[in-house]
Amino acid sequence: VDVITPLKDVNVIEEIKIIRGLRDLTCTETQNVVFEVELSHSGIDVLWNFKGKEIKPSSKYKIEAHGKIYKLTVLNMMKDDEGEYAFYAGENTTSGKLTVA
Repeated sequence: VDVITPLKDVNVIEEIKIIRGLRDLTCTETQNVVFEVELSHSGIDVLWNFKGKEIKPSSKYKIEAHGKIYKLTVLNMMKDDEGEYAFYAGENTTSGKLTVA
């Protein structure tokens, strides 16, 4: 006789979803710009990208996470900062175009 025991303490991993994605922004030179994404979960490893290169925190970029809100601040905008910014969380991605007027 086989005895079947129910599984206990099975963790179900919920899929990460982008609740609010990046949007296109316009600014003037020397302004600071904040890109913001809201995810379905907090504590997620995310990646910010600009022109195909990963963005790391520096004197130019500030990266923050407050609960489910993830922010990238681009400081002291210049014309070179214009272009497409992307955000990656697992297999989810969103992007927004920045125009420096």
